[in-house]
Amino acid sequence: MTLTEKSRKHLDDIHGDLRAVVLRAAEILPSVSDIITFDITDGVRSLAEQRENVAKGVSKTLDSRHLTGHAVDVLALKSGKDAWSFPEDEQVDLFRPIAAAMKLAAADLGVPVEWGFDLWGWDAPHFQLPKGDYPKGKEVSFLAGGGPFKAKRYAVCVGLVLDTEGGFNPADPSMRGVTLDTLRQWEPDATLDDLKELTEEKAKLIYRALFWHPAGCDDCAPGLDYAVFDFGVHSGPRTAVEYLQSIVGTEADGIFGPLTRAAVKKADAEETINRLMDRRFERMKTLANWQKNQGGWTARIAKVRSGALEMTRQEPEQEPDETPNQPRPLSSYDDHELLREVLNRPIVAQVILSNPVN
Repeated sequence: MTLTEKSRKHLDDIHGDLRAVVLRAAEILPSVSDIITFDITDGVRSLAEQRENVAKGVSKTLDSRHLTGHAVDVLALKSGKDAWSFPEDEQVDLFRPIAAAMKLAAADLGVPVEWGFDLWGWDAPHFQLPKGDYPKGKEVSFLAGGGPFKAKRYAVCVGLVLDTEGGFNPADPSMRGVTLDTLRQWEPDATLDDLKELTEEKAKLIYRALFWHPAGCDDCAPGLDYAVFDFGVHSGPRTAVEYLQSIVGTEADGIFGPLTRAAVKKADAEETINRLMDRRFERMKTLANWQKNQGGWTARIAKVRSGALEMTRQEPEQEPDETPNQPRPLSSYDDHELLREVLNRPIVAQVILSNPVN
């Protein structure tokens, strides 16, 4: 998907992290929907413009993230026809593929992004960087940290998790290990029927965006990534990160940041896996439903421990060279890709030239 010149101008002054997410989402969207595209309709606003929007009723606050360059508004287009020309009860659904692409792009780049409809139940065009992570007046960037997405490692680990979780479980309820609450983080209006129809491919997208990336798995050694990921799927990524942090000696706040990343890279993978599984097991025994589930939970932790330790002893497969937040040498582009890079990404990053060009 190619953004228009007008759309790109709206991106000129917004925060670089959000700009990168939008441009990455434009690349991802065709894999999510083959009929939905988007334009950028708003980036940075002046206070006068924000007051005018409040007076019109299209905004409800003078403390908008648009004022500081931390928000963008998009317009969904279905086969070139804008969302507002469709019946009102269909309009939000036209933004959902865009929201999915934005969330996946945010996960790819390690940048937290919020969708207006998730936050308030309205304002589907709005995407913003969270205030807690990007406070006013403070220069913060998440793009500077974190390694690239390890596609091969993720494919191995999510396959094992999906094998463990199985199909629909009416007791939770959950499908492929995804609960209704988790599905609603991805699709706020999801129903139990939607959960029952959850495909493996969508489950993989959800696990990647809401579990793998927040738990810092791309920055964990092979084996430790699986141990942390499965823990996060079973008990929540924040809990998994807190327990990992308590082992590597950083503040156990549940946020996988640069200090945790550095500590994890220095830690011995096998020792960390064993300590993490021990503490996970002890935690399970304190839960109210331990007696009912102890057999399955004990077996799961034993399986993850043995599988993760085996991974530490294997030669890791080479990951693809191309990743969303790594520059590529000019020689690796074909003409179409190079044109897209020049047209769509002049602000996010320069094309890195591997050889002198006259």
